Amino acid sequence: MVYRFGPFVADCTAYAVRRDDRRLDLTPKLLDLLFYLLERPATLVTKEQLLEDVWPVANVTDNALAQAISDLREALGDSPSAPAYVRTVARRGYRFVADIHAVAWLSAGITETVASDLASIAEFCVTDRWRVVHAARRTRGSLRDLGEALGASLLVTGGYQRIGPQLRIRARLVDVALGEALADGILGDSCAAVTAVPDSAKGERLVAFYTRLDVSVESLWEQLCQTELPRLRLPRRDGLFAIEAIPTLGTGKVDVRGLRQLAVERVSTS
Repeated sequence: MVYRFGPFVADCTAYAVRRDDRRLDLTPKLLDLLFYLLERPATLVTKEQLLEDVWPVANVTDNALAQAISDLREALGDSPSAPAYVRTVARRGYRFVADIHAVAWLSAGITETVASDLASIAEFCVTDRWRVVHAARRTRGSLRDLGEALGASLLVTGGYQRIGPQLRIRARLVDVALGEALADGILGDSCAAVTAVPDSAKGERLVAFYTRLDVSVESLWEQLCQTELPRLRLPRRDGLFAIEAIPTLGTGKVDVRGLRQLAVERVSTS
């Protein structure tokens, strides 16, 4: 996640804050504090929340918290009397008041969605994402160490990849004790692809593959004929083939050469 506010750019992945390409000299704890506030813009964050989430294993007093806020303000050039970034809410906590532009929000949004869906299942107790981030920094990302730090028996890992206008999301459920994947899932794989093969009469003919194995060729053909696509743009009835997965390269893109070869094989045997 990358946040822009005022003249600053805060990069969670790089674990750094810059102003005009100059890196601010912030301690790890001040970075944790700032990122925690940035993830909750315009929201009242209580002192208790900060002490519990940013200093989970340390005995930190209210005075130490106030000093950390003061140090953060000083680094940002902020004023407690006329705050542009961090405002004190008397006897309650703090609120980040600057306009924030999230440059890379997608991964956090996917994570929050997955966590929310898992939390709705009674059998699961889901750990707050901030606790996971904090534990990952302390354990350097080792799944076993991370699981022990969180007291978790299962971890969900994954990522996403943009392929043109498409988005592919991968997720894996890992048993921490065994170090084994219990389940894998991919969302966003291509469900159809079209290629062409040589044709003695017309020069070439279209061949379409699709992965909806529950849809018959006859049903798909009828649906295609009801669209507004010109018949010249449609594959023939005998040019439709159901397959389990569209061939892809290691980058996630469709393997065009492999798809064409598969089309040649299917047409020659049909």
